[in-house]
Amino acid sequence: MKKLLLFASLLILLFGCSKSDQKAEEANAKAAIKGFYDAAMKFDYQGMRTFCTEDFHAIENGHVYKNLDEFLEMAKSLEGSKGQINMDFMQANIDGNFAFLVIKFDAVWTKEPHQWFFNTIENYVLKNVKGKWLISFWQSTYLPDKHDRMYTTIHLMKVPEKLPISDFNEAILKANSTIAALGYPDCGYKLLKVIAEKDSKFTWVLEGKWKNPDVYKNIHESKEVNDLYQQNMKVLESYLNDQIYLKAELP
Repeated sequence: MKKLLLFASLLILLFGCSKSDQKAEEANAKAAIKGFYDAAMKFDYQGMRTFCTEDFHAIENGHVYKNLDEFLEMAKSLEGSKGQINMDFMQANIDGNFAFLVIKFDAVWTKEPHQWFFNTIENYVLKNVKGKWLISFWQSTYLPDKHDRMYTTIHLMKVPEKLPISDFNEAILKANSTIAALGYPDCGYKLLKVIAEKDSKFTWVLEGKWKNPDVYKNIHESKEVNDLYQQNMKVLESYLNDQIYLKAELP
């Protein structure tokens, strides 16, 4: 009987230690992710490196970062802004030298007059390297943006046949590159060819996606976009001479 009680006590002790160790490792893995973003908010790129493995890679809303250097280049586009980050750890599992975590991530970065909102569900894989948890892989899925009113501009254009559409398209690509550099890679223009109909007057449609009126205003009042417009004004106006211009958003 004494041996049975001793064996039962030993099992309880071992189970308790195992559960305690699991919670401690989960806490350490969470701390590594928090440390990574604490460094990110300070634009401390060397500090960010200390929380990642050498084979770090990531997928953000379909965009692949093959290594940490590529991810840090993206982070540099936010320099000069102030960030606020909220993380809700929804799930954490430890399996040997690997940790798997799911986080609801809510952040806003502000650099007047610009604001960027990130509302995502993120999956992290961490490796235990010499007793330290490091981020090896990260995948982010964007949730619907409550600030997105699907604010859209539409130019219905009748382009004279003598004007090569390639010149106009080149100007649009430059504009999109400038807009992305401002921190709005998911905003900008798209050029569409009208499907010929019997009574169709227009030949091309220039569609602009801006999320909401504030984003539209910030982009179009920026020095960078206005300088580009002045450089390409003659080209743009020749293509937009005969058009109907509309703005639309969610009701």
